[in-house]
Amino acid sequence: MPDIPYDVFISYHHTDEKDARKLESKIKNDTIGGKSLRVFIAPWTIQPGQNFVTIIEDALARATFVLLILSPEALKADWPTAERAAAILSDPAGRLGRVIPVLLKPCKLPPLLSFRQYVDLMALSKYEAETIKLIFRLKGFPLPKDMKTLLKVVPGLSNGEPLVIINSSMPDDVDEQI
Repeated sequence: MPDIPYDVFISYHHTDEKDARKLESKIKNDTIGGKSLRVFIAPWTIQPGQNFVTIIEDALARATFVLLILSPEALKADWPTAERAAAILSDPAGRLGRVIPVLLKPCKLPPLLSFRQYVDLMALSKYEAETIKLIFRLKGFPLPKDMKTLLKVVPGLSNGEPLVIINSSMPDDVDEQI
């Protein structure tokens, strides 16, 4: 178990594994702000012989953000439900913005998630923009007022190539005084 908490904990049902891995890859490999994020996704983080329950509990408690990948299967299954309950308990009113619902398939949001802004990954046409908005949130950058001027996507992006963001208003590493 690493001493450094995770930036992101991804909770999902095994039927949504392919989509969870795709999102994990986008989050870990993006180039926004030059900061990489530590992502917890159970099957690839927990090592053979480790106590998976204590590792999941610790990762959930210490992660900065919890992404709840929602689908009808996830809303019915025991482990995603337990992870969702623990995440909501850590921020029941949503004041911290720690728990982020991610809609993968059409489903009815549970009441304690229905008032939170969700990430909509159901439509392929919105996937890239929604993923970028999510990554901005995870990295602590404010969303730009106009997403169209923010994105310049490299051809072939859907083939798993890293996302390239070009925007002169993005924070840089230079400490400037005016």
